[in-house]
Amino acid sequence: MSTLWLIAKHEYKRHVMRRAYILILLSLPLMLTLMIGLIIATVNMENDDRPLGYVDQSGVLTEAIPAPLDSSLETPVEMIAYPIREDARAALDSGDIQAFYLLPDDYMETKHVELVYVDDIGDDATGQFWDFMRVNLMSNVPQGTVDFVTNGADITIRTPDGSREFSKSQILSLILPLLVGIGLVVLIMTSSGYLVGIVAEEKENRTIEILMTSISPNQLVTGKLLGIIGVVATQVTVWLGFLFGFIYLAANQFGYEWAQNISIESNTILMIVAVMVPAYVMFAALMTAIGSMVSATQEGQQLSGLVSLLLWLPMAFMGIIIESPNSPLVVGLSIFPASAPIVITMRTVFTVVPFWQLALSVTLLTATAGSAVWLAGRALRLGMLRYGQRLSLRELFRKA
Repeated sequence: MSTLWLIAKHEYKRHVMRRAYILILLSLPLMLTLMIGLIIATVNMENDDRPLGYVDQSGVLTEAIPAPLDSSLETPVEMIAYPIREDARAALDSGDIQAFYLLPDDYMETKHVELVYVDDIGDDATGQFWDFMRVNLMSNVPQGTVDFVTNGADITIRTPDGSREFSKSQILSLILPLLVGIGLVVLIMTSSGYLVGIVAEEKENRTIEILMTSISPNQLVTGKLLGIIGVVATQVTVWLGFLFGFIYLAANQFGYEWAQNISIESNTILMIVAVMVPAYVMFAALMTAIGSMVSATQEGQQLSGLVSLLLWLPMAFMGIIIESPNSPLVVGLSIFPASAPIVITMRTVFTVVPFWQLALSVTLLTATAGSAVWLAGRALRLGMLRYGQRLSLRELFRKA
């Protein structure tokens, strides 16, 4: 067992200390940070904190009531009343206001409003004006009705058995399993190079012959897979740390409601772990087996693309999964090990996956993962001395 962990430790340090790995590790956080920064900068450039003017000829806003402001808006826009159109126009020309609204005498009959501006105004400003109008048009309506019309409804969706509950403030909790499924695809693709070339160095410098005198092929493959899983776990930890930091900023600095009410059920976390861990081991072992069968690492990386296609297979049935998440075809895809990780995570967004289906899927995934590790060890044992020669599938599955 100590030899197994020594191999895992060596494999982990060999990859983590590489400059290319550090670049991959930081690439996603840096890219998302850059994208978010550009979006924020663009929004700030478009925002105009100058007041909005209005000329009320209808008498609706004679005793104007300020509208409640959305906490996520950084710059509340002031509403300034002008007695006549000429005064509002003069303020607009001088740059004191960014635009003004004109409510004519027959506004209550026609609902016609005129907007006068020089440069385009932002959605925040127009949105605040219409909230201002709604509040004043409903000045004699109970406050609860005003809040409902202004802020909209917060609809809560519950399953018939009461096991799941979601609202618009819990959107991240709803799509979390799907995000994890997509994350699995990204992890497989980013680590495919490591997995295919997992024994390439030992085969090229002939140290594989020395290693085989003290450890079995299955132990070597298992140790190396553990090291690669540690590499991937480090990558996931860093990415999750960045994600939690982003959510914290969204909740506390920008006041977004979806980031303030995140609640993830323990059953969801257990489901994600139970499905994703054996799924990753399965795909990692299959790619390792491919790397042990081929004569060149580049050839193995090309063949590993075929394994990656299995991950994208459920995308061809996305429409059926969304419309009929409990259909026989979708249930079959949930049980089939190659498609199970993505299909199950997609189904959890639209329905409750029965426990027996989840249990059967996890059992088959675990069994397939164990078989894939064994197959990778066998491929290494049969192909380790075949320098410049490929190991065929017939030889791989031939009875020993």
